[in-house]
Amino acid sequence: MRWWTNCSRIISALALAGLLAPLGAAAQETLDQRYERAREAFNTGKMEDACELFAQVDKEKPDYKETGKFLNMACREARRPYELEEKLYNEGLQLYNQGQLEDAKGKFTQARSLPMKNPKYRTEINRLLKEIEGRENEEKVFAEGVRLFNDGKYAEAKQRFEGISGAKAADARNYLKQIDDRLQAQTSAQREEGSFTAAVDLFNKGDLPGARSRFDEVAKLNGKRKSEAENYISRIDQTLRSRQEEDTAFQDAVRKFDRKDFEGARASFQRVVALNASRKTDAQGYLARIDQELRAAEDARKKAEQAKAGGETPQQTMARLLGEARSSLDRRDYSGAIEKLRVAEVIDPRNSEVQRLLGQATEQQSEQTLRAGLQAYFEGRWDDAERSLSQYLESNGRKRGLALFFRGATRSTRYFLSGEKDAQQKELAQADFRAVGEASRNFRAPERYVSPKILDLYKASAVPTP
Repeated sequence: MRWWTNCSRIISALALAGLLAPLGAAAQETLDQRYERAREAFNTGKMEDACELFAQVDKEKPDYKETGKFLNMACREARRPYELEEKLYNEGLQLYNQGQLEDAKGKFTQARSLPMKNPKYRTEINRLLKEIEGRENEEKVFAEGVRLFNDGKYAEAKQRFEGISGAKAADARNYLKQIDDRLQAQTSAQREEGSFTAAVDLFNKGDLPGARSRFDEVAKLNGKRKSEAENYISRIDQTLRSRQEEDTAFQDAVRKFDRKDFEGARASFQRVVALNASRKTDAQGYLARIDQELRAAEDARKKAEQAKAGGETPQQTMARLLGEARSSLDRRDYSGAIEKLRVAEVIDPRNSEVQRLLGQATEQQSEQTLRAGLQAYFEGRWDDAERSLSQYLESNGRKRGLALFFRGATRSTRYFLSGEKDAQQKELAQADFRAVGEASRNFRAPERYVSPKILDLYKASAVPTP
């Protein structure tokens, strides 16, 4: 029978390709059940499964029902994707060897999408597609390098060409030579203008140390821009000195505040306010905090006297206050706990338990304030974010670098939302970003949570001053 001859050839070919499973896989089923499963696979277009199942039936009982007819058709259809895969692979390979990468990619992609259980060329196709992707990426980088070269952006173009090592390597080397020749051929005046423009750009972005370095290069060229560059250098040096003076005074005031030298801190913060620079708002916040601390201390003293006048012994008062403070801590009422403990501190300043609980309550309250500030930032409530983060900083929390960074991010957001017109917000943000390094030497900016523009401003601001 001719159909059987054709079928046998197809089955043999599929078997050699590893497409047919061992016949014993369905030994537990009846012949009729296997036949019905084969018909179902055939009817749903699963020709490889149908070919395999009909072959099992035919092996056990030739000429069973319409097995022969369906076996021939199923196996023939099962073979088609493999034949098409080979055809597309060969066509794609020819196009690939001719350098027609986009057409080759289309053939390989089509071949890879064919539904087959055991594709013959899939591994090689995947390798070639990956190679094509690499070559296309190199073409893209090369084209970008050419565009930058034509725009006169030689440094950027050189960076692109230096990374090319494939088919375009020779062309890239040619461009690199042209770049070197053009850079060497530039006149002193051209170099001066480029450096001056870059310096002004850095100055306008707030990167004063970087700008100063570039202006110094311009001044040393002794060209027409020398006088302007020296004027900028004088302005930058004056600004940096003012910043340093302000930062030093502010840090000195904070240290006095932390030591509870409130009068000394008040005088230092008032000096910062008088400078009328970027730390003025923070200093004013600390001054308000000093008044608050002094009022709280006076209130605590009065309550201690009232307890004494009420007939309680100091021991009874201490026991009551410690108990109330612990209850407040359990309820996360940190302000209430601090109020009780400050009264206890007036009665017995050296009590270790009072100091321990006071430290715990203060830290927990501080962390609560920090969390509130961060939540407000992510919810876009900029005023609430700045207020909470400032309160956290005034409480001298341990995560000072994080609080400064996000307060700077809050102020940066206001600056960018103003269309980059609110210079005061920019200056305040830069002051926060500069202070990050002072607060935490190992601080790493959480880059995922702020915009690239804010990160750029942070990186330009958070640089060591000379």
